Amino acid sequence: MIAAASVKALSGHRLAVEFSDGTRGVADLSEHVRRPPFAALASLDVFRNVRGEHGAIEWPTADLGVATEAVYALVHGLAKPNTADQARENERRMRKSSGPA
Repeated sequence: MIAAASVKALSGHRLAVEFSDGTRGVADLSEHVRRPPFAALASLDVFRNVRGEHGAIEWPTADLGVATEAVYALVHGLAKPNTADQARENERRMRKSSGPA
């Protein structure tokens, strides 16, 4: 299963994320922080305290985390997975699209 290798808060409730498969990108979470359970992240001071711990994306000061698989899908313009099989399919699609031409 995909993991976050590194994560950094950017301006405007965005995250720069590098994943365990070597892909990277920016996830815009500005719409997500407007509603529960992520409303605590609307505060930029809280949002900036994001951590990548053991492959997970977490905000310890808010006692919140977000599914790495969902962020992976957001970064790569894929459907948000609702099951482990869907998450694996997203990873397979990215491997296929970034493979040799």
